[in-house]
Amino acid sequence: MERSLVALIFALVSAVTFAQNEPLDVFPERQELLNGKTLIFEYTNGWGFALSFYDNMLRYQFRRDLNNPEGVGSRNQDIPYRSRKVGDNLYQIMWHEPDVKDVVTMLINFNTSTLYAAGLLGYDENKYEVFEGAIIQQVIEDE
Repeated sequence: MERSLVALIFALVSAVTFAQNEPLDVFPERQELLNGKTLIFEYTNGWGFALSFYDNMLRYQFRRDLNNPEGVGSRNQDIPYRSRKVGDNLYQIMWHEPDVKDVVTMLINFNTSTLYAAGLLGYDENKYEVFEGAIIQQVIEDE
């Protein structure tokens, strides 16, 4: 029992020390770090999307054919987003669409051309949970 208590205290002190050495901006000011980028990606479930960041907003469009630049399906736009840089070419983003009752957060890794999304879509009535990974096929930079 005494050994377990010592181990627990050591773990807690180590965690506190680590946390103090790695400052975490828990409530950052709104940051729109991805303005000017468009990501073309496909989730592991086969859904394709184009996600564009512009003027501190984002828009996305469902794409049945990733080679079709026009895309098809629903398009949502002028959505305010927040982002933070969490590593080298690694970003966390989130947005909320109160009119359609969606909340989405993503972790985008430009080093590995992957992203991970978690969200609650239609949180008011017809809830649908998203917890998917995706491969980024293309990153387009505005000129």
